[in-house]
Order: sequence, then C-alpha cells, then structure tokens
Amino acid sequence: MFSFIRHVPLTIVLTASFSASPAAELLHYYDFENGYDDLAGGANGTAGSEVEGTDGFDDGEAAFFPGNLSTGGPFDQEGYLNLDPVISGVDGDFSFSYWVKLEADDATTDPRGIFDFSGDGGDGPQSLFIQQGANADKMAFRVDGTGTSFALALIDVPEDASWFFVTATFSPGGELLVYLDGNLEATIDAGSVTEVIWDFQQYIGAFNVNGLAAARGTNGAVDDFAIYSGILTPAEVSGLVNQTLSPADFGLIQGNFSVTGITVTDTEATVTFTSRTGREYRIFGGDELSDPANWDEATAAPLPGTGESLSVPLSLTPGSPRFFYQVREFPLTKP
Repeated sequence: MFSFIRHVPLTIVLTASFSASPAAELLHYYDFENGYDDLAGGANGTAGSEVEGTDGFDDGEAAFFPGNLSTGGPFDQEGYLNLDPVISGVDGDFSFSYWVKLEADDATTDPRGIFDFSGDGGDGPQSLFIQQGANADKMAFRVDGTGTSFALALIDVPEDASWFFVTATFSPGGELLVYLDGNLEATIDAGSVTEVIWDFQQYIGAFNVNGLAAARGTNGAVDDFAIYSGILTPAEVSGLVNQTLSPADFGLIQGNFSVTGITVTDTEATVTFTSRTGREYRIFGGDELSDPANWDEATAAPLPGTGESLSVPLSLTPGSPRFFYQVREFPLTKP
C-alpha cells in the first residue's frame, strides 16, 4: 500500500493508490492493540475484569481469557469480551481469521470457548477447543443455521502455549472450509445450512455462557480477530498467515494509512501520514513518475507505525522542475 506526493514549484498534488479490492470485505476487526474496540464495524467489545492483556503473535498486544474465574462458581461476563451492539446483517458468504494460543494442562475438562455468536445453543457461528471424549484435543468450528441444520468441522490444533492461525470460510448451502496456519484441514458439506441468523448473545473468549457453566473460557490468548463478508481465497489465507496481508487490507479501519498533508520550502518537504501499529513505513523519491520501482529510498531506516500520524522531513534539490515521493507501508519486520 502506498501514496504518492508530487512536488512542483508552488503546487502540491496528493494522490493515493491502493491495490484492487479483494472479493472478501472486512466487516469487524479486533486487533487488541489499544483496547477492545471494533476497528471496522462498530460492534465494540467490553472486557470483564478478569480479561487481561498479553503479548500478541506479532509482538504487539493480544487478549488473554481465563478458563474459569478466580472466584469459582458459574462463569460470567468477567471472563470474556461482550459485544454491543451485536453483529447483525451478515447475510450470505462470510469468513473468519484469528490467532489463538492455548495454555497447556488446563485445570478443567470443560470445552474451552474461543468465540460464540450463537448464544447458548442458538443460531450462528461458534468455535471451541474440546478437552475430553472422542474428539478430545480438537478445535470445533460450527455454524448453526435456522431449524436444526448445522455444519461442524473438527481439526487438530496445538495445546502447548504456541500461536496458531485459524481461517474459516462459509457459504450457505455450500461448504464450510477451515484452515490451520494456512493449510486446508477440513472441507464440510453445508448444503443443509441455507440460512444463518446470528444470535443476539455474542462474546469472544468463551462459549455457551449460562448459569450452570463453571468453566467455559479460552484459558488462552486471541489476537487479530477478524470477520469478513465473502470468501477468503487460499492465496489470501496464505497472505494473512505469513503477514504479507493484514485484515486491514480488506477494508477501511480506524487509523487506516493515508497521506494527510505536506509542507514545502525551497529545500525541504515535510510529509505527514497516518500510521498503524504492526506496520512500518519507507519513503522513496524520484523525478520519473513512470518508474517508481527504481526510485531511491529517502528514509535512512524503516519507520515503525505508532497508530498516530508521523511527520518526516525530506530534502529537496533547489531548482528541480518536479520531484515525486512515495510513502510505502509494509508489515513490520521482525528481529
């Protein structure tokens, strides 16, 4: 993703250029970097008192959800993220992507909820980690349709406090696909599930929360939780897991990258642009707009995003008839 800035005497022209829009479109996005707000769709989360911040998969922040409450007794809102207003109007195809880290040796044998948008056994999607029985040590991704129809995928996932990446795509009357770390692990016939109306009880970090459930929380961390309309392609799934793509690349979010201003003197241009955490920025310059691939880098080193605007001074050659700068955004380089 990048933006161009053109410098000519007394005239500054700002334009932005983005890649073509993918088929899937971001609807809701929780990156947990600065709280629990929905950065795309406004279904903001309220965290209970026992939800904590923890290190994310990308060295940023994630949310840690307990398996059961420190006070014991029935599980309640203190242990999960409640959404208000709830997500609604997700008609037709949809996709999910998120990172999960499950603590090993959980103290209970209860299933551990990752999210639940189906209330307590109603319609909608949910996911949980099973700890006992025939499907022990498997993660379930289930979509309940109207009536008694449902589609259920079960895949093996690690329970060793390591991060793994889950992607699921669902087409009413079609298929439920579930990927682990970019690899397709389950293809489920969803021909009987023709209509899905998400329940009005929705939470991240637990499932089937009710008065009898003593432990239904994740006992683990969740990061970069995203919901999309449409179907993510295998190439897009690969891009998300290897971090050449971010959920933010599938739609507008708060703090989306753009150039917001420039000030110019005879010898210097100061470029201001918004930035996102988990991203870094490099600026390139040249006098031939037709050949930006061969422009020289104007920044001495990549600039890490802060979630706020960055202002960068750049030297100009006096008397140059025109000069272009290009601000480019990249996934954060890991040490």
